[in-house]
Amino acid sequence: MRERFDLRGDQAYEGQTLETVRKDVQFRGANLWILLFAILICSIGLNVNSPAVVIGAMLISPLMGPILGIGVGIGIYDFDLLLTALKNLAIATVASVAVSAAYFALSPITEAQSELLARVSPTLWDVLIATFGGFAGIIAVSRREKGNALPGVAIATALMPPICTAGYAIASAQWQYFAGSLYLFFINIVFIAVSTFVLVRFMRFTKHQFVDESHEKRVRRYILLIVAIVAVPSVYTAYVTVQSSLYIQRANTFIEQECDFEGAEIIAQSILDEDGDRAIELVLVGAHVTERDIERSRQRMPRYNLAGTELIVMQDRDGGMEAVEYAALRRQDDLSALYRRNDELLSRRDAIIDSLRKQMSSLEREGNSPQRVLAEAQAIFPQLEGLSYGRLDAVGESAGEAAQDRGIMTLPDNTQLSKSEQRQLARWLTRRVGLDTVIIAKQ
Repeated sequence: MRERFDLRGDQAYEGQTLETVRKDVQFRGANLWILLFAILICSIGLNVNSPAVVIGAMLISPLMGPILGIGVGIGIYDFDLLLTALKNLAIATVASVAVSAAYFALSPITEAQSELLARVSPTLWDVLIATFGGFAGIIAVSRREKGNALPGVAIATALMPPICTAGYAIASAQWQYFAGSLYLFFINIVFIAVSTFVLVRFMRFTKHQFVDESHEKRVRRYILLIVAIVAVPSVYTAYVTVQSSLYIQRANTFIEQECDFEGAEIIAQSILDEDGDRAIELVLVGAHVTERDIERSRQRMPRYNLAGTELIVMQDRDGGMEAVEYAALRRQDDLSALYRRNDELLSRRDAIIDSLRKQMSSLEREGNSPQRVLAEAQAIFPQLEGLSYGRLDAVGESAGEAAQDRGIMTLPDNTQLSKSEQRQLARWLTRRVGLDTVIIAKQ
């Protein structure tokens, strides 16, 4: 086992490794041009929400060089290397943010896409990825055969997207995004450098002899302090992320077990958990569900640890099959009866879609042409192939609460939008056509 995990078998000469690190630290000439072009590619990828383009930009980015240089410089107490790496990293960061901000200031697409929003809320997992990525990076650099590990580390730790997100934040004056993205970039820098330092010491690279023992201990204390300062906030954000995931899981369980209303079908649902506001929104077709039944479900929410969550149920105006008929069909074992029920539900859905089309004609007369709205939406989401929307009645609102103008947005079954992009599109549509809330459904 010791032989299998031995790092020294194919390790390059120490001098060769240090020469490689010193060479990759510098940002001038071709290295700087490659970085700036990679930043532009990554910014475009984030702007049009293309993961493939973002990954390509990370592959050609030379940002890993100075970060590994920082870790190696600390590990062997070569402060000339450390200062050179810090200076070049600062130059690369400032130049990258400036180029990215210039691109986003000129881009006609100003909406933040899901690929971009994913880089504004770092968590503990980002710390772990950066740490393990740093281990892999320094091992790859110290081998005689370099392999393809270093580009993989650059992709896994995602060094480029946070810088581009910071540029977008400057261009759009969204300083919360700026702080979150730079914090993620700082996490990557610190923990890649720290894990590099650990392996440099583990592989027993030669220290500079002018460093005394007391100075070495002082440097270690500084490193531990920086790690603690960076890691503590990321632990909090990881906790928030886990709690949000558990909340969505509990909400889905509640919908499955407590919202099986007699004679009605749920055609769309939305679980909201934003800025402390929590709500479950359901869109029903079929038999009309009474306020009494809805209130009964609402009273069971504390059993699922959903206290403080608002339950909103929206139904079509005319109602569908009678509850007795629906219950009878459910009790039958005859498959043909089940097929008929499905056909009736599909017919009811088609009727709702026809009603939505009529409403769209009305909206067109009011100045909200569906063609114009679709064209604007496709400028933001190029992969969007179709879009329909209309208004719904809301039931179950709290006493004394003002009625809200709610709508439903239907998308093609083969839509290429992710769940996050669909929610983003729904929020945009509320502002575009003057609705308070929009629920998402599939055609």
